[in-house]
Amino acid sequence: MSIDLQKNRDSIVSAWKSVVDTKSSTNWALFTYEGQTNVLKVQETGEDGIAELAAELNSGKLQYGFVRVDNRETGIAKFVFINWQGEGAPTARKGTCAKHVRDVTNLLKGAHITVHATTEDDVEEARILEKLQKVVVNDFKVKDYSQANDAIKPVGTNYSRVIPTKEINPAERDEFWRKEEEEEKHRLQLEYERKLSETVKLEEERRRREEREFEKREAALGTPASPDNGYTRQTSESSKSERDREIKQVVEASGKVSSAKARFLNSTAQLSPSHIQQQVAPELILSPDALSEEKSLIAELKAEMEAEERERNGLQSGAVEAVVEAGAQEYFDPNATIDLTDEDNMIRARALYDYQAADESEISFDPGDVITHIDQIDEGWWQGLAPDGTYGLFPANYVELI
Repeated sequence: MSIDLQKNRDSIVSAWKSVVDTKSSTNWALFTYEGQTNVLKVQETGEDGIAELAAELNSGKLQYGFVRVDNRETGIAKFVFINWQGEGAPTARKGTCAKHVRDVTNLLKGAHITVHATTEDDVEEARILEKLQKVVVNDFKVKDYSQANDAIKPVGTNYSRVIPTKEINPAERDEFWRKEEEEEKHRLQLEYERKLSETVKLEEERRRREEREFEKREAALGTPASPDNGYTRQTSESSKSERDREIKQVVEASGKVSSAKARFLNSTAQLSPSHIQQQVAPELILSPDALSEEKSLIAELKAEMEAEERERNGLQSGAVEAVVEAGAQEYFDPNATIDLTDEDNMIRARALYDYQAADESEISFDPGDVITHIDQIDEGWWQGLAPDGTYGLFPANYVELI
């Protein structure tokens, strides 16, 4: 809703003229609304400048102030327009009256600066004077304002109807959108390159960080040096041959082991279906009484196997277990050099690093694997049994004894 400046226009203009007249003792005027209406009126005038005007401002009202600041040194006066919206004023009134400021300033002309204030700090005299010092005024004359014409003039307008066919040039329009499209493509390309650069930079930093962490871990644990290649394969082959001979001697000397193996193989062969069939089939054909004898034979074989099983379970020697297992599988690796001594006394080690065999004479293992039946045949190279069942050479400094 618009402001009403006509009802009290004479008093408003009179108060304003008194302020702009440098010969007048009145140097400020305060304006406010009549109640809750939009009719503007003169609230107060005074002669003591900004400080006196600030004392009249009410935190619950909407007011307008116009004040003259005289410079005694230069004799030039400067004017300040104050738009006061108190903190306690109704919010709805603030929104409505915000549209009235331009109409009021058009009536109260001549202000060098406009101060929008809501608190007392905004209208401190020192702060306003500091703003006025930045305003350069060589010679300000107020005769035009003091002789202002009170007649109301009609509001003019610069509006003219737009004719699209005349105002819009299709060629210029297409050129404009083409440029906009090119600029957008260029912007997207720059954005893509920036993100790509950031990604590459982050990836490079991550890689360097991982390398530094790896180097720190290697420095803390100590990177194992590769075994000296001076240890020749001839030494390995000769050591393996010696181990084979030792195994054969141990097996031949262990009569208990040999007998256990023989009994196990004999029992296994006798219990095989084909062997029983070969023994039973002729008797079934030749004599009907052979069935009872065959049952007795099977019972005897079963009893013998149970006794053999108990005896085999009672053996604590690692040599017996190794040979019986080899006999059951009917397989023995001639290149294996498994230690046939007591399992509690065998040398075992845990892998610290990953190692892959270079040829068939070596074994492969992963970190944490346990290698058993170790023979420390050389300072740099040992022999042992890997978790996958292979037996061969491996570097000694890749494991730790357990």
